[in-house]
Amino acid sequence: MQLSNREIKITLLLLENDKAITAKDLSEHFNISVKMIKYDLDNVRDWLNYDKKFFYSKRNRGFWIEADHKQREKLKVQLLSRNEFEYYPAPEQRANQLITIMCLTDGYITGQQFENKMNVSKTTILSDLNRVEKIANQYSVRLERKNYYGYSLVGGEKNIRGLFESVLQHSFSNYDIYTIMNLLASESTEKKHAITFGMNAEIENVLKIVLETAAKSQKSLAQTKFDDDDLLTIMIRITISVARLSINHPMNSYHVLKLPNDEQDVIYHMAKQVNERYGYSLLEDEYSFIIGGTQSLGIDEKNIAKMTDHIIHYVSEKTGHSYGRDQQLQNNLFYHMMKLTSKYQFTSEYNPFVDDIKKNHLTLFNAIYDVSRLEISDNPSIVNDSFVAYIALHFLVSLETKNITPRNIRIVYVCSTGLGVTNLVQKKIQEEIDNVEIAGFTSYLNAKVAINSLKPDLVVSIFPLDISNIPVIRVSPLPSGQDIEKIKGEVVKLGGKNQKYEVSQRKATHSDFNLKDESRDIILKGFSVFEAVKLILPGNFDSEYSDALLLHVFMAVHRIYFSEQYEEISSRRFSEKEVKLLNKVKDIFNDNELSINNSELQAFGEYLTLVAN
Repeated sequence: MQLSNREIKITLLLLENDKAITAKDLSEHFNISVKMIKYDLDNVRDWLNYDKKFFYSKRNRGFWIEADHKQREKLKVQLLSRNEFEYYPAPEQRANQLITIMCLTDGYITGQQFENKMNVSKTTILSDLNRVEKIANQYSVRLERKNYYGYSLVGGEKNIRGLFESVLQHSFSNYDIYTIMNLLASESTEKKHAITFGMNAEIENVLKIVLETAAKSQKSLAQTKFDDDDLLTIMIRITISVARLSINHPMNSYHVLKLPNDEQDVIYHMAKQVNERYGYSLLEDEYSFIIGGTQSLGIDEKNIAKMTDHIIHYVSEKTGHSYGRDQQLQNNLFYHMMKLTSKYQFTSEYNPFVDDIKKNHLTLFNAIYDVSRLEISDNPSIVNDSFVAYIALHFLVSLETKNITPRNIRIVYVCSTGLGVTNLVQKKIQEEIDNVEIAGFTSYLNAKVAINSLKPDLVVSIFPLDISNIPVIRVSPLPSGQDIEKIKGEVVKLGGKNQKYEVSQRKATHSDFNLKDESRDIILKGFSVFEAVKLILPGNFDSEYSDALLLHVFMAVHRIYFSEQYEEISSRRFSEKEVKLLNKVKDIFNDNELSINNSELQAFGEYLTLVAN
């Protein structure tokens, strides 16, 4: 039987909760009447109980599903691994499907062809095309209507690809991303060909080839330190490149790419292998599109600091909250923006926090969106909801900042996040729950390795994980009140209140100092490092940035001293000359009894490039 889009969401909600949910709770969650929810639940009941009874209900208790973990996962696969039109898509999804069809068509497509492909009425198609027109206009793409011919998307190739990339990014559910990352680590080719995402068949076929190629390159990809979002974007762009070439729409010219061996990275080899599967050569402009997207930002590194100041000032003014005094926000946002100067541009990344942030912090979100369009780009391929949400996370960390004392139940959080997300989740969990310590964060792809290394008491994940020896709690990307209650319950089960947390030796050493001695020690070490770093900089060091470098060094010393160094923030490669310089920086820190990690060193490398050029 067919389920509507909302009925699918209701079913997923029931599958992800062990306890009963009332019709009233569901009506509030979906913002519709209880009567409408009950109509939906009738269809959900029929679907769940088709082969075996899973759906149960009881007056004054609510609705729930009785199934073990494997049964629930199987039901999710049946629910989400559907063919393209086996359910009733929402208008936005239908619009995305129409855009996909036109992006894969060389020429016009008639209204009747749309009706046949979508299995909807002419009136619905006309309404959806109006929505398509509004979406396309944001990317400087025009929906052309021509009598007797039909409809076509008209615009520059880079604009059409920007639109196409955005549509495909939004076509993936959180579950789809989990499935992709799971299959990347799998050696089964059969599994990769069996996967389905409920999207256009032509795109799925290309994506399966890309996924198979990426899986073969998994070890090389892991060494680049691309996160899950980057990998997804790389695969989507390779898919778009091949799909558009198949209808004779290259990015620009047909010049074949010729790279020296030392410049041939893993993305180059992946793209080359996929193109060869389809009988194409890897073109220069296609490779540029894959690694850089459709827009060249052209941001001068020396303007990043000024841009950061402008964003913080604008957001402070619009929200009425003074963020300007938060130096940690300034630093984190600066390093986040440094990614815009990288060779690799993955700005169209999936962000699971968008809906939560827009719902709970709309004023903040809108302020960041407006200033980002002014300071960075007004192109939605770059400044979109996901991009804005990642910046918003840094501001939310600033709002949430308090002194957090490490607790005794060790938790590893599994998600696909960027810098800033980890701090926010850590503070939210530790402020809401006593007796816990965030042992670390990891992407799904590296989850098992991280868990084996960190040996946590509890795993909290936005993806389903099959781990037998450690309890796993499935939560929303930004843990909700219900998620917090589930974590609290598990902490109590683990006996957190009766365990004693042991602080690290370095932190115990800090507590032996009095405040005056500690402050003096940090200042002296910071100044010593700063003077030594200045001496190793090239002769063209711009004194204009001397104060900025001083501040960066002092903040780095402070972070290292208090064991709060950065997590991974950059995937760009440094030249041989830059690596030698960074090794000298590392020696300077070591000479001052400061053990700097690789992520902090990468951040230092980005900053030295700024101040030394």
